[in-house]
Order: sequence, then C-alpha cells, then structure tokens
Amino acid sequence: ENGVYQQTRACNETLQKWVFGEFGSPIFIWEIFLDIFLAVVLVAFLNYQFEAAFRISFFGDVQARRDTEKMQAVRDQADWLLTNIIPQHAVESLKSSTKYSENHAMTAVLFATITNWSEMYEETYEGLSFIR
Repeated sequence: ENGVYQQTRACNETLQKWVFGEFGSPIFIWEIFLDIFLAVVLVAFLNYQFEAAFRISFFGDVQARRDTEKMQAVRDQADWLLTNIIPQHAVESLKSSTKYSENHAMTAVLFATITNWSEMYEETYEGLSFIR
C-alpha cells in the first residue's frame, strides 16, 4: 500500500492517508509540535530583540534631549555674560564671525599696566587715597 488507501471514488482515484485524518507515523505528529514550538520560540526571541532595541532607542532619545537642553542653558549663559561685558552689536558680530574689529578715524587704544597696582590698592584703604 505504501501509505495509500485504495478507495473507489467517483473519479476512481487514490487518496493519501492524511486526507482521512490518519498519519503514517507518530514521529510526524511530534515533528509538527516541535515545528510549532520552535516557531513560538522564534517569535518570542524576535519580540525580545525588538523590545530591547526600542528601549535603547528611547533611552538614547531621552539622553540626547537632556544634553540638548543643557547645551542650550550653557549657550544662554554665555550670551548673557557676553552682553554684560561687551556691547550687543559686538556680540551679534561675534556670533556670525570669530573676529570683531572696527576702524575709527583719529582714535587710539592704549593698554597699560601699573606695576603692583593690586597690592597698593589693597594696602591703602581699597584705593581711596588714589582717587583724591
């Protein structure tokens, strides 16, 4: 028979055992259960991998947002300090380029240092005698 039932049908054909719900070997049933089990394990593993990747991505986004907010706070503080030290038009110029200079006719800038000025200032009543 070789796993085939001979039955008379309207077309006079032969049908396999599985058509009647009978299987040729009990090992075949275990193979089906094993295949289903392995498919479920594969789906669970892929779900775990997807969940882990999603969590890592979310954590990276949160950390990037936090770092961006910190950088913005530092930038705002630097802008505030610059506007307290130099004029606003100079700050705007420094934001667009790295150098700031202006030429003026009939002007000069002199940088001078008085030797031991800080020591004299502290010793003589905070510099009041030099103001007179």
